[in-house]
Amino acid sequence: MDKLAGKSIKASWYNPGDGKYTEIGSFENKGVHEFDAPGDVKEGNDWVLVLDF
Repeated sequence: MDKLAGKSIKASWYNPGDGKYTEIGSFENKGVHEFDAPGDVKEGNDWVLVLDF
């Protein structure tokens, strides 16, 4: 994560199907973080990871 500017990163999921965001939380901007999209793995279950700093 240290490739992005800022000390901390605010992460959320965006659901293009309904236009809503689901907040994940804030993380220190270093190291490796894994993000698992909500819902079952199936066609049409599209999520966008949004990282704000």
